[in-house]
Parts: sequence; C-alpha cells; structure tokens
Amino acid sequence: HIPLVGAGTWHYNDTVAFQSLCKAFGEGITLVDTALGYGNQKGVGCAIRDCYVGRRSDLFVLTKIPGGLSYEETLGAHHQNMFELNLGYVDHLMVHFPSDW
Repeated sequence: HIPLVGAGTWHYNDTVAFQSLCKAFGEGITLVDTALGYGNQKGVGCAIRDCYVGRRSDLFVLTKIPGGLSYEETLGAHHQNMFELNLGYVDHLMVHFPSDW
C-alpha cells in the first residue's frame, strides 16, 4: 500500500535531505519522495540506511527519472537512481515530466 503521508525532498541538498528524513522517520513517516533531478538521492539513501529503523518492506520509496529519454537512457537513469539511493529496489518509479524539458 502507499502511505497517505510522506516526506518530500525537493529543493534539499544531500545534507538537508538526510536531516529532514531522519526527523521524519522519527515521527513515523514511511513514504519518501525523491528524484534523480533533485541531486540529493545520496543523502536520501544515507537517511534510509542510518535513520530508518523499520523493515524495508514497510518503507515506500518513490523516485523519478526525467521524461523524453530513450529506452537505454531510461535504464541508465534508473540505474543511477539505484546507485545513488544505494537500494536494491524502489517501490514506485515515475517519469517526472512526460516529455523532455
């Protein structure tokens, strides 16, 4: 299921994303919204690793890739997501904007 309330990370750098999510996890938040274009997924991944105390299966991670990409570019962008987040999977992958910027 998708939690009704979550924590977004837009406009946050890695440090602020980390700090914000650690606080959010402490308040019981279990949905994280990030994107490749935000430039903060390393901080998000560190917060998940260092501050989230629940089971991974209880955490809903949503990330996004840019629109307008070819098939190969889409795969590459998502591999970059996974690398930066340092996760084995995400729960929802979304095209951030359905055409090129």
